[in-house]
Amino acid sequence: MAYVTELQVENYVFPSTVVKPPASSNTLFLAGAGNRGLEIEGKFVKFTAIGVYLEESAVPFLATKWKGKSSEELNNSVEFFRDIVTGPFEKFTRVTMILPLTGKQYSEKVAENCIAHWKAIGTYSDAESKAIEKFLNVFQNEIFPPGASILFTQSPLGSLTISFTKDDSIPDTGNAVIENKQVSEAVLESIIGKHGVSPAAKCSLAERVSELFKKSYAEASVSEKPICCINRNCEATAWQELKVRAISRKHRKGIDKHHAKWPPAATVTFIPTKVFGIDPENKQVLKIAEAVGKPIEIHAKEDSFIFTVETRGAIKASCNSMQ
Repeated sequence: MAYVTELQVENYVFPSTVVKPPASSNTLFLAGAGNRGLEIEGKFVKFTAIGVYLEESAVPFLATKWKGKSSEELNNSVEFFRDIVTGPFEKFTRVTMILPLTGKQYSEKVAENCIAHWKAIGTYSDAESKAIEKFLNVFQNEIFPPGASILFTQSPLGSLTISFTKDDSIPDTGNAVIENKQVSEAVLESIIGKHGVSPAAKCSLAERVSELFKKSYAEASVSEKPICCINRNCEATAWQELKVRAISRKHRKGIDKHHAKWPPAATVTFIPTKVFGIDPENKQVLKIAEAVGKPIEIHAKEDSFIFTVETRGAIKASCNSMQ
């Protein structure tokens, strides 16, 4: 993504993007990074360096509610970080060891915090208990020396893919997948949530996302060029956002209800918003793309306009241009 840079935490560098992390086919950008540590005998001891990556669709999704807020306002908002944790886009979190740590030490602390939170809000059930047990088992025999990393890929559909690496590489596949939405969200929540263990990562994330909000919608895009042009049979897919652009060839009245007049080469953009659906597995209301599984129909008078579609997400490669 343009304007996104790498970050260094202690001796560890988090690149500006991650391409196809385990269980994902997307490129995610570095939203923020920071350390996690504890005050021990009057000295702040740093244990891990943490990088949080988001799918590019996070920017327009978050901007609808948070654009215009300062980095300080975002950093102080529990709701802002909650929107990141629960938003309908992929997240990838890399936890790199500064000091050695066993998998048992790490997983037990995460599980303890999660269970306490769920019990406090009354959402701890047998499903969460079984998912946490699986989470603990994944880490049971792992040992992480300095430089080793734990990788979490969080799907908007509710799964959490866990991977391990001993260096700065990213494996093609995960070590385990946990199909529980609360557990999936809890890992990132434990880092950047209300009682998050990394205030430094939260501050970094608030600053960088605030800067991205200041850029135009087009400038915030990972891909600056249209991926395809639309035809009458092109279909949108889940988690896809569409940006439609119409270019006038002649002086014509606009096709919207206000009948605005367009001079040659004038453009207009249509950006669908506030489209929701139900995730049947988790019974959650989720924001999804417009016209999922349905043809996208655009009508123009006398074929006087050229339409293109910019897509955030996957769109069928067979889509052809139409005038």
